[in-house]
Amino acid sequence: MEKIPARVTPKNLRNSCEFFSPRTTVERETTVPRTDNARKAFDDLFNF
Repeated sequence: MEKIPARVTPKNLRNSCEFFSPRTTVERETTVPRTDNARKAFDDLFNF
């Protein structure tokens, strides 16, 4: 935790904190095609 040099007011303005960076995530493409049949997907998941 870092000390904050000055209070941020009003709270709805942009935060200019140098210690903060948003996390970005990338959704990866899967190799298994999606199936519309939920029962088949369940059976495939548990190998019934």
